[in-house]
Amino acid sequence: MGLLRKLTVVGVPIAGYLIVDQQLSQIYPNIPVEKLPLNTSIKKYLKPNENKYIAYCDTFKKTVEADSIDKLNEQFLSYRALQSLVKENADVDDNSTWQSQTITQSTGWRGKYRDTLLWWQWNNKKNVVSNFEKLASWGYPWRMMNGGYHELYIEPTDKDKTFDVYFTCAHEYNDLKDGKVIPEWVQNLHRFYGRMILHLATK
Repeated sequence: MGLLRKLTVVGVPIAGYLIVDQQLSQIYPNIPVEKLPLNTSIKKYLKPNENKYIAYCDTFKKTVEADSIDKLNEQFLSYRALQSLVKENADVDDNSTWQSQTITQSTGWRGKYRDTLLWWQWNNKKNVVSNFEKLASWGYPWRMMNGGYHELYIEPTDKDKTFDVYFTCAHEYNDLKDGKVIPEWVQNLHRFYGRMILHLATK
């Protein structure tokens, strides 16, 4: 394969990603935590706990027309990128790279909103986190998250059959007082992932 062809094979997908990412970032800007709806569950998990902390929390919003809030909620959670996270328990076998669980599902007063909090974590037996933390202790500039949360929050707007959909992604780390997390470009990939899920799961 010639050099020009190699550059094309590598460059075209990257350029396409950058263009789509820029467009999605404009459509779905990152919403600060303090501007999230009052009843979102993720706020309870943002405070440091047992030497662990949420290093960053990204939330994106889309206003959607739907027949009902329940249909919209079901449509979103059945999207293929989230199906593997929606589980009643966190049982995991030795071959799984990670485990997940649905830890919160609420409907609010008189069913006013729908709130689902999904938790996931790397399988400790795979040593994903510990290997990166060993590298970080030797001077490697980044560390791997333990896992994190995805939250789907839906509430009605003032317009009939129109709803605001919030999708949140947050990563939890061991607090080793070094400030090391995944690289910024990898964080951007996760934000792209969150925006893309919100965009596609609500179509």
